[in-house]
Amino acid sequence: MKARSISLIVLFGLIGLLAGPAAAEEPLVSAKVLHSQAAYAQGGTYPLAIALTIRPGWSIMSDRPKVKGPYPTTMLLQCSADCSFSPAVFPKTTAQKPGPDQTPVDVFSGTVIVRTTLTVAKNAQLGPQLLGARLSYQGCDDNTCALPDDLEVPIQVKIAPAGQAAAPLNQEIFKKK
Repeated sequence: MKARSISLIVLFGLIGLLAGPAAAEEPLVSAKVLHSQAAYAQGGTYPLAIALTIRPGWSIMSDRPKVKGPYPTTMLLQCSADCSFSPAVFPKTTAQKPGPDQTPVDVFSGTVIVRTTLTVAKNAQLGPQLLGARLSYQGCDDNTCALPDDLEVPIQVKIAPAGQAAAPLNQEIFKKK
């Protein structure tokens, strides 16, 4: 009985060692919320962005693929009854050939900024609120594509009284062009 227990412990330990490096690998996509200000006043509309960082050597498919087959990138923005989001606006893509004899596909790589606007209801509850986004994507490198995946992105906002000014943030991202 003891020999069997020891064998199982060794087996699970080996599985853990084999799975360890993959589990420690950086995620394919990470996200950071970029606020345009420290608080959002009731009744206002404000820009907001999410910076997606894609692991070096990888890319994710376009939100509007021109060829059939690729799993498109989408972002679903989730609000409470106190607000609404405009649809996510992705930046321009780059064309990438997955192989020497294949048709180029439109992809995102590196860091991309996805933009939206947040509209706060006139009677929104004051104080912190947790909103969110769900990014659905499929990543590929030069040799293979990963399975489609989802990334949940929490968006913490502070709702302020109507007319209250808030400190601007990330103005290099939100400057009018």
